[in-house]
Amino acid sequence: MLKDKLIVVLSNTVYMFNLIKSFTIELSIKTYNNPKGLCAIGTNNDAVVLVTLSDDKGSLRVYNDKIKKDIKAFEIAVQHIALSLNVMYNLSIGEINISY
Repeated sequence: MLKDKLIVVLSNTVYMFNLIKSFTIELSIKTYNNPKGLCAIGTNNDAVVLVTLSDDKGSLRVYNDKIKKDIKAFEIAVQHIALSLNVMYNLSIGEINISY
């Protein structure tokens, strides 16, 4: 469980603060327009995994203690992000448009 981190999701930036080290900013991520505050956070063996929007439409950015990776998921805007309990799998859903 994350007891030493605070995640703040704004419309174009995600911040991760360290509450133990005098509320310092550990991470600042510029994102694509994110009015819904899409973000998924999990832990695995004391490693923090954070998934949020990248700065490109339809892309996700995955962070953990060791890597930063961008994943092009869709050609359209991402509508939902989730992580499995063991942080091994990421689920994202793109915008669904139905035309008649």
